[in-house]
Amino acid sequence: MNTNSTDPARQLDVMREQISSSLEKAQTQKNLLKRNSTRYTTANIVLGAIAALLAGTAGTVDV
Repeated sequence: MNTNSTDPARQLDVMREQISSSLEKAQTQKNLLKRNSTRYTTANIVLGAIAALLAGTAGTVDV
């Protein structure tokens, strides 16, 4: 894309396209991060529960 053209209307169109493309990429990244965050939060809760179960079991079992 050539932003050095002398036509101001064309320059604005090119800038709008670039901004729209950047916004779309940012939204895609946000959605990916949100999904990953949800996965990590769920894993953290499940692993914490397993750790509590193991600690409770170890405390009640005479070895």
